[in-house]
Amino acid sequence: MLPMTTETPDSVLQKNVPRVSIGMPVYNGEPFIREALDSLLAQTFSDFELIISDNAATDGTETICREYAEKDPRIRYVRQVENHGATANFQFVLDEAVGEYFMWAAADDRWCKSYIKKNITFLESNADYVSSTSDVIGHYDRDIYPAYEDQSGTKRIERVVGRHGSTHMFYSLYRRVELKDIMAKSFPLCRGYDWKLILLVLKKGKMKIHREWRCFNKYLRESNEVYLIPKVWHSMPDRNINYIIPFYEYSKTALVLAPTVATVRAVLKLNLMNLLIQIRKLFRILLRA
Repeated sequence: MLPMTTETPDSVLQKNVPRVSIGMPVYNGEPFIREALDSLLAQTFSDFELIISDNAATDGTETICREYAEKDPRIRYVRQVENHGATANFQFVLDEAVGEYFMWAAADDRWCKSYIKKNITFLESNADYVSSTSDVIGHYDRDIYPAYEDQSGTKRIERVVGRHGSTHMFYSLYRRVELKDIMAKSFPLCRGYDWKLILLVLKKGKMKIHREWRCFNKYLRESNEVYLIPKVWHSMPDRNINYIIPFYEYSKTALVLAPTVATVRAVLKLNLMNLLIQIRKLFRILLRA
């Protein structure tokens, strides 16, 4: 378990509670975090807190974050004593949040100035939606977007399974209490954990992607996943079954939430494709030996 901040959510509650909490888990984000922070602090909707959890970065991330925290009282900067892995860091910023709404913010992303304002306005007027986000600049699989708004939770899931052109959906603006409830049901950690979380969200309610807005630029550089992936995979131990069914836990969740023929076909296709990828990688390793 990660250490708590010197100022816990309970102490924050005694002050003016922000409407929105933004959680930014980061590790070695020096090359791009300034642009991400500038983008968030320039939002037209200003009633938010920004919780930065530095996962024991070894570059200049700490210096930059402390510089920004000194300038803007909305920022709470926490430096972890040791690296606890990406997943624990994502959970930490959510646990620290107190706002009615919550969003994770990757340290190499960028948002247009109206991003929070537009999405919070939508959620306040549409109680059947759990989250809202904009289209992503450069995204290619837009024909899947209507699936997230189907009236049936089962239909939403079976249409999305195996077609996650949806990594950016993980970074939506959520209703915080509902997200925390979903997170509590999302373990154990597994391959495709972010996809699994999206399925659980879709079971609870609809997710909105505003195609008419291009307010979200995912990955300023190559990707913050460049440095997150090794820790994520290290914290998700493979079981023998993952060599045969690469997305076993994710597939099981999909079938439990939407036990339909369409879901079965989707998980079979997903796992077969990834099994073939693993086999090809194994052959390359053997050929180099």
